[in-house]
Amino acid sequence: MSFFKKISSALSKYDSRQVLRVAVKNYLGSYEALERAAYSFEDLSGIVDQLSEKEFEALRKEIPSLMMVDRSRLASFVIGGGLTAKQFESVRSRAEVRSQLLYSAGFCRNTQKPPNYAKGVELLRAALKVRPKPRMYALREVQPDVEDLSVIVTDRIVTVESRHLPMFVSENQVESTANEVVSFRDAEFFGMAYMGLAKALTYSRVEPEEANHACDVAIYYLEKTRHFDLNILLRGICWFDKGMSNYYVGRVKEALDCYTQAYPFYESVASKIPSQGMKLGVADCLLYKGECELLMGMRKEAKVDLELALNLSVEIGQRDNQARAFTFLRQLETIKDDRSIS
Repeated sequence: MSFFKKISSALSKYDSRQVLRVAVKNYLGSYEALERAAYSFEDLSGIVDQLSEKEFEALRKEIPSLMMVDRSRLASFVIGGGLTAKQFESVRSRAEVRSQLLYSAGFCRNTQKPPNYAKGVELLRAALKVRPKPRMYALREVQPDVEDLSVIVTDRIVTVESRHLPMFVSENQVESTANEVVSFRDAEFFGMAYMGLAKALTYSRVEPEEANHACDVAIYYLEKTRHFDLNILLRGICWFDKGMSNYYVGRVKEALDCYTQAYPFYESVASKIPSQGMKLGVADCLLYKGECELLMGMRKEAKVDLELALNLSVEIGQRDNQARAFTFLRQLETIKDDRSIS
């Protein structure tokens, strides 16, 4: 058999839909399986444009299930209120399918053990560049309530402009106004993708300004999503990550402002969904908030937050947090000042 016939035979046996299904199973599996999933998603994204119409149609119909897994992996619990039928049907272009696959690959790289943030940045940047970007979005007004963990979608139609980092938007990428179905789906995708990019940039400690801007754009889109788990929980995570990007470059006041913004989101979610992960989020937020307050001389506030962080870390068995909180509290005790911190 000739070389080209062998290649043709191999390609004919490549079932993109089956590859995606196996990749999704790995995506839902252990940390060790995430690297395999990432390779599969990236490989699939590279062949989408070469698939026949029949093959692409079969693959396209699998993408909504991937979107649901993307949500649940990011929020760490099962998502309530799935995509609407119209949102399912509206995933039609090859660019959208490629962008979703690249996002999933990027998320896997960010969360594998150890994380490969450099690859995550590369994949998430690619996902954002591929995705079509309308100039304006028409969608129904969203009114989130952080305390009740609820999101009300009203009947009032509002038009909002596209907000993207300049590096991802050029004149030939910008289209006209999008309809409501695409608007909500885009708001969700862009919020998640910018959030993933911000996280990779923040925790790799490179390009802190881009990380900050990516957090801002993620928050902008996430607050327009329909679902409380994305709208509220992920906005809290974005504020926390923005705090970390400032913390790492020594901007203590800016970091404290971000942790202060993040705390009500974390606390509200943890009070309704008291999982170990949610409690750890609250403990982390209190710990870094307390440290920044200590550095700024806000000793009373620091004492309250650090004690709360210590108690919660003891409750969930988070030893690293316990040690740090205890160290900072000891520092408070050694400060000589006429004012009481009790």
